Amino acid sequence: MNHFISVLNRILKDRLLLRRWRRTVTILASVVVFVTTYMLILPAISVEKENVESVSGIYLEDAAVIDQNQYNDPASYEVITDAP
Repeated sequence: MNHFISVLNRILKDRLLLRRWRRTVTILASVVVFVTTYMLILPAISVEKENVESVSGIYLEDAAVIDQNQYNDPASYEVITDAP
């Protein structure tokens, strides 16, 4: 009977350890997903309209036609990306 209790205690400890391990891995995976998404979106959010030509992969629609007054008005043009 004493052996049975020790085996049962070991099984319960192993299950508790496995449960904690799974919870830790799940939390870390969630943090990685959200941080990676944030880090990928942050440059696109912080790009200003004035320096959009210096960022690779982002082009203004009809950039050659835009004059200086129209370029200063952010509502007068739209940004197009090379996203697939």
